[in-house]
Amino acid sequence: MEPISTLSPLLPSGIQAAYENTNDQVFFFKGNKFWMISRLQMQPGYPQPIDKLGFPTNVEKIDAAVFDKDTGKTYFFVGNQYWRYDENTRSMDEDYPRNISDDFPEIDEKIDAAFQLNGFFYFFHRSRQWEFDPKTQRVIRVMKSNSWFNC
Repeated sequence: MEPISTLSPLLPSGIQAAYENTNDQVFFFKGNKFWMISRLQMQPGYPQPIDKLGFPTNVEKIDAAVFDKDTGKTYFFVGNQYWRYDENTRSMDEDYPRNISDDFPEIDEKIDAAFQLNGFFYFFHRSRQWEFDPKTQRVIRVMKSNSWFNC
C-alpha cells in the first residue's frame, strides 16, 4: 500500500475522508477543505472550502464519505448526522442533514469510514464494521473491521 502523497504531493497528510464518483473524480477531505483529483491529476483551484458543496459553515470536518453508484448520490457522515449530495446536480439534497440512526437502523455509532461494494455499504467504527443493504435498509452482519485482511 502506497502513501496517499504518491498520488499527489499537493495533498496534505492526514486525509480524513475520500470517495470516488463515476466521473473518475476522487475527492479528499481534511478539516473544512477538499481537493479533487481527476484522471490522476490534481485539479486547479483546490483546495476549496467544504461549504462550496453545500455544508453549513459550522461543519468543521467530514468523518466519512461514500458514493452510491446505483443512485448517483454521495453520503457524507459528520458526527451522528449525514448529508446526501447529488453528483448530477452538484448540490445537497433538501431536508438534510438527517440522523444516521433514522435511515441506517442499527448503526448508532459515529462512522469513521465507508465504502460500497456489490450494492452493499460497509460502515466502520473503531474495530467494528457493519454490512448494510440500502435496498432493505437493514444491517446484514456485523464484523471486525480487520476481516478484509484475513486476520
